Amino acid sequence: MRLAPGASRTVTFRLVRRDLSYWDTAGDEWRMGDGCYRLQLGTSSRSITATTLASSRTACAPSALRLR
Repeated sequence: MRLAPGASRTVTFRLVRRDLSYWDTAGDEWRMGDGCYRLQLGTSSRSITATTLASSRTACAPSALRLR
């Protein structure tokens, strides 16, 4: 998506388990590690404007996002 300088827009997208998975060569399958993942949004890695936590199995925090 491209925006003109100074413009803003709300963007929605869906993350699924595969987006955070890695290829397990021994098991010959995609795997997602246990634990919490920190998802960060910003214009660059030095300018983070939003953060949330996500987990595949257990809640990381009261406002945790669950991945399906």
